[in-house]
Amino acid sequence: MTTNFTAMNMLPYMALVGVMEVAGVIALCIPRTSVYGALVLSSVMSGAVAVHIAMFGGAGILMPIFLGAAVWTAHCLRTYTK
Repeated sequence: MTTNFTAMNMLPYMALVGVMEVAGVIALCIPRTSVYGALVLSSVMSGAVAVHIAMFGGAGILMPIFLGAAVWTAHCLRTYTK
């Protein structure tokens, strides 16, 4: 990951992305804020997909897409199944 951030000249933002991911996971785990956690995490993953398409020609976009879908699946399963 450090190599990718260095190649994209985004190394100063790596800590911010990490903090956003941790905050999103914490918010996703709390039932009242799970929609906000899903929004934060899917936004981070969408940004990763966009950067990978723009800078790497689309290589490596499968995992962020899968994680974004998993986040919304987790939110929907928590919210709509009782």
